[in-house]
Amino acid sequence: MSPMPHEGNCASFCVSGDMSIYRAAELKDELLKAFDSGPALCLDLSQVAEFDTAGLQLLILLARLGAAGGKAFHVTAASEAVNDVFALLGYGAAQDGDWLSRVAARTTEGES
Repeated sequence: MSPMPHEGNCASFCVSGDMSIYRAAELKDELLKAFDSGPALCLDLSQVAEFDTAGLQLLILLARLGAAGGKAFHVTAASEAVNDVFALLGYGAAQDGDWLSRVAARTTEGES
């Protein structure tokens, strides 16, 4: 994961390679550090080659942390691999944001 130039007050990072069970622990640590680096986090997932439900769980974690802590979280771009998983699960495109509002709503309602 590499930092990108900030856009406004959004800390921007690009995730490359696999976002899967094999890298979940490593990415979780990096993503949580990135999340804590500013008032908003923007992730570019356009360079993600492989994406599975472990990667999705990391994104859901960030969405829930953002909703609970009042921080913004956005996916600014997504690869075909990422969008294929989102489409399979009925979430639409990763960068469209509808899935974020559904996850955030569940968080504020206290669902896990």
